[in-house]
Amino acid sequence: IYKKYKGQEGIWSSYVENDLLPRIHGFELLMASYAMCHMKLDLLLQETGYKPINTQNPPRLSVYLTNALEEHHPEMDTLFASWLSREANEASWIKKNMPIMVAFGNPPYSITSSNKGEWIQRMLEDYKKGLNEQNINPLSDDYVKFIRMAESYIEKNNQGIVGMITNNSFIDGLVHSQMRNHLLKTFDDIYIVDLHGNSSKRETAPDGSEDKNVFDIRAGVAISIFVKSSQSNEQGNIYHYDCFGKRDSKYNFLKSNSLSSIEFQKLDCRKPQYFFVPRDHVANETYSLGFQVSDLFPVHNTGTETGRDDLFIALHEDELIREIQHTFNNSDDPQVIAKHKLKDTGSFRLLSGVKEANIDLSLVKEISYRPFDTRKTYYDVSLQRRPANKVLSHMKNKNMALLFTRQAFCEMPYSHVLATRFLSDNRIFYSNRGRNLHAPLYLYDDALGGETQNPNLDPKIYATIKKSIPDVTPESLFDYIYAVLHS
Repeated sequence: IYKKYKGQEGIWSSYVENDLLPRIHGFELLMASYAMCHMKLDLLLQETGYKPINTQNPPRLSVYLTNALEEHHPEMDTLFASWLSREANEASWIKKNMPIMVAFGNPPYSITSSNKGEWIQRMLEDYKKGLNEQNINPLSDDYVKFIRMAESYIEKNNQGIVGMITNNSFIDGLVHSQMRNHLLKTFDDIYIVDLHGNSSKRETAPDGSEDKNVFDIRAGVAISIFVKSSQSNEQGNIYHYDCFGKRDSKYNFLKSNSLSSIEFQKLDCRKPQYFFVPRDHVANETYSLGFQVSDLFPVHNTGTETGRDDLFIALHEDELIREIQHTFNNSDDPQVIAKHKLKDTGSFRLLSGVKEANIDLSLVKEISYRPFDTRKTYYDVSLQRRPANKVLSHMKNKNMALLFTRQAFCEMPYSHVLATRFLSDNRIFYSNRGRNLHAPLYLYDDALGGETQNPNLDPKIYATIKKSIPDVTPESLFDYIYAVLHS
């Protein structure tokens, strides 16, 4: 903005006070960052030659100590100190009344978000409508909430721009399909500069050279520019650009380019996934004639997560029992507590659970721990971090289950399918795109003594298959699916 006033420096100070400061606002949650921001902006204004018109009472910078994800509060007396109260009230007034035309930032990436205010949770419902997903926790990531917050400002104005540098998982994550659909309905044009750099994917550049992250983090990164210039309700346009390479090359690319100079690829963005990355749609119609494995097996979920594999999983049964007995019988010993990090956190109350538990050797089960790696586990539901008992409780008597992931990124083609007769760990496969799913072939009705066996197959899909193959059985269908997914 200052560069546009070159040659008109005489009116710069007046412009800053009357037009610039009243229209630029910042929300910061951390006191140190808040103070540093004030200091740096003040120094920057001084460097431009700005001098307060009223030196005795200069205007304050519109940067407030507040949680950006909280809705404006009704004006009322608070229990905070008067200064904090004034900060919160002034920030609330901006959130409620100011017509925000541009929202930008680098929000935190935190899938275990502690920002659970009623307002932002209500806004996120727009990203969850109609989803047939068992795990929608990625939609509660802080960066997703900031995108939704910024989008709401533009929705209120019917025009504006959002610029964010965030985790790039939303551009192709399965659970983010409705989020992408909502963004396409709100904005006319969306520009994605995919900076990649996901170390969990072990990404490399197309020529096989090294691909590095622009930050010191594991998650891939993307710069997103969302533009709304009309009141059209038609689906917006999506433009995508891949930026691979080392960190310095990515920095140089970003410094030397703008939206107008980047050679974006316009995407053919189709429902139901609305991917913000290039996709080959040639075989899509034929592919879509099939059914999802997760639809065929209505009861499915992730495998178990013990939370303490060193205690609850072992190669041999005697080794496992010995460790369980020693730990349970010495649960007050500081060395034992430290060895297995026994503590109570949230709903995972391991320390108190171990102290109260009685050893039951019937709970020693076999578990598919890693591909073709069967071990022993002590499966006490009350002591598991995520026991997945609604699914794993059916793995008794004569049963088998299909293990699979819906997405996977690794150096090999998709091969994340196994069969098991046992319990399964929820990280049996290497994949950073979700835990593996466990789909039992049969369900046992405990209300009838646990011996009544029913196929865990969608009746409509199964009936359609039987029309073509009258003698199909649950077992032969299971075998066929397992073979096809390995073909």
